[in-house]
Amino acid sequence: MISPEIAVEFLTRYKALLSEFSENPASLEEWVDARDEMHAQLPTLNQAELAAFEDDEMVAAIIKAVRGQFCYLKTYRDHDAFLHMESGQCYAAQSLTTPLEEMLAYDSLVETCLIPFAGHMICDGLLRPTSVLLGKNYSKSFRADYQKAKKSGALIWSLDDAKQAPKAKKKPATSQQAILTDKHGQYLAFIYYYIKVQRKAPAEKDLQDYFEVTAPTVREMLQRLETGGYLKRTPGQARSIQLLVDREAIPDLD
Repeated sequence: MISPEIAVEFLTRYKALLSEFSENPASLEEWVDARDEMHAQLPTLNQAELAAFEDDEMVAAIIKAVRGQFCYLKTYRDHDAFLHMESGQCYAAQSLTTPLEEMLAYDSLVETCLIPFAGHMICDGLLRPTSVLLGKNYSKSFRADYQKAKKSGALIWSLDDAKQAPKAKKKPATSQQAILTDKHGQYLAFIYYYIKVQRKAPAEKDLQDYFEVTAPTVREMLQRLETGGYLKRTPGQARSIQLLVDREAIPDLD
């Protein structure tokens, strides 16, 4: 964990900034919503608008932050180990006032934010766990990735250590892809994370069980997504779903 002095300073400044994007947040979910709103708005502001914030240093830190879905691997003596699901990069982060292992199980998937502050990567403590469960083999694989990063010097302790991963070129959206509904997005998100965690495509039964719908409903949804150009399947072959859209076009799994 970070020192109490740094934790107090961080929380004071972070909460003050979050309050700029939500009126009197109180519950954990309200603070998380304020964070989401902050990350949605800050990239759209120009330099003059950014300079209007009283704590410009914290604003700059938020813009540099790493946010999204992480696998929380384990708490070690001097850091909490995270693997960023989108980039595959491993981070050595610091928790604030409560040890993460008291809030999360090892090898759990969680939405959170790692923020550069006082020379550290600080987990902001606003945790939104997902419903995706990791099997033992995949937990072992992710920990192996962490150990490899640690041994090779690729483990990120601060932004000074971070190397920007090359971004894949975005595929142009078709007119059919422009009509993505929330339900379409959730199916795509489930397929994306299932492949990411299980290292294989989901079967129709997996989708049926997760969304608690009938087999015909799943088949109809997959057909719509295939027709819309979001995915493709091999006729007669089980677990053959392949996504045709980039991660940036897929929403997070609710």
